[in-house]
Amino acid sequence: MLAGSALVLAAVVVANGYVRDTLPGQTVTAAYCDIVNTAPEDAVLVAVSTPIAASVEIHETRDEAGMVRMRRLERIVVPAGSSVRLEPGGRHLMLFDADTKGIQEARFVFEFAAGQSIRGAFEIRAP
Repeated sequence: MLAGSALVLAAVVVANGYVRDTLPGQTVTAAYCDIVNTAPEDAVLVAVSTPIAASVEIHETRDEAGMVRMRRLERIVVPAGSSVRLEPGGRHLMLFDADTKGIQEARFVFEFAAGQSIRGAFEIRAP
């Protein structure tokens, strides 16, 4: 799939995906997207991978007593007939040991608890 296109699995769609390009000397970055679930049951995202990073973790940014903290999430539940936005300052994907140098898109695989997976590409955007 081309960058900016939707990744579709039955009634689950991952759309508007992009990766923030790494800054010189950095190997950690983030990715964002919308996950839309039109199915009559919840969709549970349990893992994400990409060949441009050694690992990908689902994270959430929270304000705890005036301190902004990030914590790892084991899963994201996308309620039936609803959507979840992964965005700066909220839930997002952290890419570790990432290399975005010289590329315009990155391939991703989203894995769901029911055993389905979605494959596609995210656009690389300037930080």
